[in-house]
Amino acid sequence: MTESATDSGKQGGYASQLETLRSVAKWLVAAFGAVGALLVAGLSLSGIGGLSPSSWRLYVAGGSAALALAAVGFMIREASVVLTHEWLTLASFGDEQTGPTLGSQKPNWRSTQLREIDDRLTVSCHELFGYAAESRPALQRRLRLADQRLRQARPGSRRAARWGREAEVLRQAARDTVQYANYYYTLKLFQRMRIRLAWAALVAVVSVGVFAYAVNSPHSASKAKAMSAIMLNEASPKGSS
Repeated sequence: MTESATDSGKQGGYASQLETLRSVAKWLVAAFGAVGALLVAGLSLSGIGGLSPSSWRLYVAGGSAALALAAVGFMIREASVVLTHEWLTLASFGDEQTGPTLGSQKPNWRSTQLREIDDRLTVSCHELFGYAAESRPALQRRLRLADQRLRQARPGSRRAARWGREAEVLRQAARDTVQYANYYYTLKLFQRMRIRLAWAALVAVVSVGVFAYAVNSPHSASKAKAMSAIMLNEASPKGSS
């Protein structure tokens, strides 16, 4: 019931947008899988067998084919990251008890994005959880204390009922905050994915072109023409010159 109320309210917009991003990522995974299948079928791997082992074209063709397939695999992986990334919680940002985990982490892409999202949470605190706590660490601390009191209270008592209501309000604020954070983190992953996909697609196209050039060498083309001429000559009626 609480989840339904959340999804139908203001924060439900973030849930629907998050689902939209994930739906696009699912479609991209399926599309790149189909592209990979078509690429394997389109690459004339049999043409590599006609190349001499001492020819540089053999190695260029094999390397470019592998690079093209690796580029498609990379695109599938990047799209899958949007679907399988670790779900953020309040603990992902640290708290007043354990300390600021973001500051103690080695700087990388994820920690940089988490710092930026944490700044967004601070700016948007009044829209997300300001009715329950003055800051994100305070929200997490109050929620932990409410849970501890609720466990210690006698079931069915007025005190347990009061702390239960307080804990539910805090959990609602935490859900809204986490939903907001996960939407923006997924959006950052999606934006990074688009840039990487553009470069991977360029690598795949260039690799296919290099493969086609290496397999269809001038020598093999002239040899194919000569063989065609011989076959046509043999197939023509004798004496009809």
